[in-house]
Amino acid sequence: MKSDDLIPILNQLHIKASDTLDTQVQDEIDRMPSSSRAGDLDIGLRLGKWAALIALVMGLFWMSMPRNVAWAQVTERFASVPYVRISLNLYQPERDYFQHMDLWLGHQGRLRLETQSQRIYAEQGQILAAVDLSHQTPVTPDDAALEVIENLGSWQTFSLETVIGAVLQGTLIDVTPTQNLDPVVEQDLAVFEGHSNVMSGQVRIYALRKSQLPVSLQIWDTSDGLAVEATMLYEKQPPDSFYVP
Repeated sequence: MKSDDLIPILNQLHIKASDTLDTQVQDEIDRMPSSSRAGDLDIGLRLGKWAALIALVMGLFWMSMPRNVAWAQVTERFASVPYVRISLNLYQPERDYFQHMDLWLGHQGRLRLETQSQRIYAEQGQILAAVDLSHQTPVTPDDAALEVIENLGSWQTFSLETVIGAVLQGTLIDVTPTQNLDPVVEQDLAVFEGHSNVMSGQVRIYALRKSQLPVSLQIWDTSDGLAVEATMLYEKQPPDSFYVP
């Protein structure tokens, strides 16, 4: 059997490998004896070659399989980052309500938050200033933004539970990984589901398998019809002056 004969079989396994590994597999196949010479070789040698090939193929298959990511690893990894930007959308179709916020969370409890009309500066959970984006004049902070800031409170290092709790207005409980994913998506993402201890609704968190960083949060089926979508962005950290009114 030549390498060209086995390639369709390998393709059916959906194995993702590098060009170097692909060449290694094909070279190993090509070095195997043809059927016309098989009887002249020791059967143990032939079985050994096939066993080596099978081990190599299974090794490639194992490397392509999704790695398990625990929720504790995701929360620990998030706590290690010095800065994150969160893009937050809140929907309530029954009330025709939509609210967008961008939150820049820095070290030592520094926060800058922007709604569609306001920019709010806070530190350690305390409002420093709130200005109108159009006129740069002082304003009363938006109620929804103020609630998020108060629920975030103060921090020295990040806590994913605190960020989620600021949106949920409660604690995330019963967090379990879900396997209901397309195999292609599962190669890159780990998904966890849970719910709040004080409100109805389902919560889903997406995390990158390689970095173990959370990248998206969704809340839906709440009793008041509120739905939330949040995206975590790990951009270059802004200077300290970015958080100063």
